Amino acid sequence: MTIDNDAVSLIDAMPRPHYQGGMVLDDRAGHIPGASNIPASELLDESGRYRSHNELASLFDGNRNTRAITYCGGGISASSDAFIMTRLGFTDVAVCISGSADNCVPTSRIAHYCRATRGTPNKRLLV
Repeated sequence: MTIDNDAVSLIDAMPRPHYQGGMVLDDRAGHIPGASNIPASELLDESGRYRSHNELASLFDGNRNTRAITYCGGGISASSDAFIMTRLGFTDVAVCISGSADNCVPTSRIAHYCRATRGTPNKRLLV
């Protein structure tokens, strides 16, 4: 997946070493060309809680009305980035589940979807 659209912001939520190509997860390393990196782990403080509003706001810059798509290997880290972005006032955020553009879910609907743990891989269930 690549996006040649300056109006869309891609955010890789994987660890920085993976983004930089030095760590292999899910049989690959690196990132989608043009994506920025805000690791989900950096959203948390030493106790495992989300950082303060000001600390989190300093991680996410850009137009809060521009389309943003977060991604990772399976959607968990990307969901954390998207959650914080939504709390910070970003209005058009989607999460790519399983790194596929076909599986982008707007955050307004993310609470209604989950990945199936049994049966067909990548099947999404309405709950």
